[in-house]
Amino acid sequence: MEVPGKKSISEGNEKPVVIPEVAEWDGGNGEFTVTDISRIVINPAYDAALSFMEAEFKADYQDITGREIEIVSGTEPGTHDFYFTLGSSDQRRYVLHKG
Repeated sequence: MEVPGKKSISEGNEKPVVIPEVAEWDGGNGEFTVTDISRIVINPAYDAALSFMEAEFKADYQDITGREIEIVSGTEPGTHDFYFTLGSSDQRRYVLHKG
C-alpha cells in the first residue's frame, strides 16, 4: 500500500538511503558541509529530553568520521553545526537548515 505525501515531486536534493527509510522527502537545494569546527548545538529548553539523543548522535558521528565533536547548549547554531530542538511547528520530524 502506498500513502501519498504532501508533495508529489521533490525538486531538490535526492532522497537519501537510510534505515529506517524516510517516509517523505523534500530535499530543497544546497549542501551541508561538516568542518573541524562543527558542533552539536542543543536547544537548552529541551536539554533533558534530548540528552540521550545527543549522546547517541555524538557517538555515531565519532564512529563514522573518526573525529570528536563538541556538544554545546544554545539557540544560534553556526553554519556548519548540527542543531537539535523539539516543537517544530511544521510537523516534520527532521529538518536540516543550511546556514
